[in-house]
Amino acid sequence: MKKSFTTAGLLFTAFTLYSADIYVSPAGDDRNSGEQGAPKATLTSALRQAREMRRQSLPGVESGVTIHMAPGDYCVYEPVFVRPEDSGTPEAPTVITSDGVAWLNGGVRIDGWKRQGKLLVADVPAFNGRPLDFRQLYVNGKKAVRARDVQDFEKMHRIISNDPVNEILWVPAEAVKGILKSPYAEMVLHEMWCVANLRIKSIEIHGDSAAVRFHNPESRIQFEHPWPRPMVTTDGHNSAFYLTNAKELLDTPGEWYHDISTRKLYYYPYPGETVTDAVVPAVETLLNVEGTLDRPVENVRFENIGFEYTTWMRPSLMGHVPLQAGMYMTDGYRISPKMERYQNHKLDNQGWLGRPESAVTVSGSKDVDFIGCRFEHLGSSGLDYKWGTQGGLVKGCLFRDIAGNGIVAGSFSPGSHETHLPYDPADGRELCSGLIISNNLITDVSNEDWG
Repeated sequence: MKKSFTTAGLLFTAFTLYSADIYVSPAGDDRNSGEQGAPKATLTSALRQAREMRRQSLPGVESGVTIHMAPGDYCVYEPVFVRPEDSGTPEAPTVITSDGVAWLNGGVRIDGWKRQGKLLVADVPAFNGRPLDFRQLYVNGKKAVRARDVQDFEKMHRIISNDPVNEILWVPAEAVKGILKSPYAEMVLHEMWCVANLRIKSIEIHGDSAAVRFHNPESRIQFEHPWPRPMVTTDGHNSAFYLTNAKELLDTPGEWYHDISTRKLYYYPYPGETVTDAVVPAVETLLNVEGTLDRPVENVRFENIGFEYTTWMRPSLMGHVPLQAGMYMTDGYRISPKMERYQNHKLDNQGWLGRPESAVTVSGSKDVDFIGCRFEHLGSSGLDYKWGTQGGLVKGCLFRDIAGNGIVAGSFSPGSHETHLPYDPADGRELCSGLIISNNLITDVSNEDWG
């Protein structure tokens, strides 16, 4: 550490790194200088140091700042934030890169498995001081199946009728008789062009039929909104559904169930399978790049960075009743008389939407790029350019094993904007423009939210 002596005493310089390179390693320490031989431990600390280097115009920043992340896992308990103060310029960008793949990891490892009959059981640890809940489990690198009543989706049961007045779905009694005492069971209902996740509140058997009611707010939204609606036809092609999240459904190798009341995790292993690596996701967002319209985040590039293990808990807490593209309704209902909204179409309903969480979000930015990055094992969207973005390049990235959308791009229906209204903000900077998505591999996405 360089020192300077004055008559007032001994002063220490704030930084000892006089280059535009900062190094980070899973084996580092955030108290380190960030030099190659003394790396930081977290990207957050490295960004703070880069921010201060630019603020003080330290030597080297005129050519840009590069944060070198050693390959490995960087576990996070909250999103890494990138702010306007982290911006570069076209000639001197801020670059976060790895010479292998540095993973921002939102997962928690599950150890201590014990045999219990055909099942393996383990205790679920607390996360960041709180009990942990989740909607995905990855065993030996592969997503396991949340316990459900069918393995072949072609063999799903179908509803009998839809009773929106009493907020009841009538289903075959044989479909639900095995989960009458299951406290947290869910129904995944296939509607016209999307699926809804509905938390089951009660089941009443009436002969060969059963009345299924659901918790709020999804019950109110599900039965009030007219589109998309459950299908009830004259040829038997009614809406199909499957049941999930009940221990009674844990009957097939590869399935799991989490009992949140006892904090026990159950897994049905395949014959001869040994669980060497089990991970559950604990966070919803790993990276949040966010500026404002007047002070955007500019000229930031991510290279060879991986983003893995996120969840999305709204379906467990409030259900999930989407309109389309995975965007969930916060309210939606039929109106009468119809409103004259379009030249050739009278509007018969109103609705407002929310946007699912994403592993990486970009808002209020200009030229924020992702090059050769990996987005894997994610519980909702992968990468979301939400609003107010100009430019940006997504190139050579891998999007794989993602519950919802791989990439979402564009501001089109903010939460307070009625979704049928054309979105034409007074400040056009709110819109997203100029984004280039090129030469990426997008595979096995929307594998939970089929809409």
